[in-house]
Amino acid sequence: MLVLSDFFLKEGYEDGLRLLTGRGYDVFCLQVLSPQELEPDIAGDLRLRDVEDGDYAEVTISAPLLKRYKANLSAYCDELRTFCGRRDMTLLTVRTDTPIDVLLLDYLRRRGMLR
Repeated sequence: MLVLSDFFLKEGYEDGLRLLTGRGYDVFCLQVLSPQELEPDIAGDLRLRDVEDGDYAEVTISAPLLKRYKANLSAYCDELRTFCGRRDMTLLTVRTDTPIDVLLLDYLRRRGMLR
């Protein structure tokens, strides 16, 4: 079973992934993140909209906030990696700008997701 997601769900990813354990699947999680999520290049006062649910947040982007964002993102990805590892799920994080041939032929084949 291949699960493609950014795994940024307000209700959490845990319950959904737990449903896949113990059902005879080899579960491969592909976390897809944009370059802008990994290295935001924004500053100043902004009104951000969540494209999935339409929620808005007004923020002032500063260097300390970006540093905290990156630390939180890293911790979140580490928690996802630990969650998947404890359940024998394979996790691969990939950028959205990764060419599809590189993703399929290099990343997925090397990790055993494709033969």
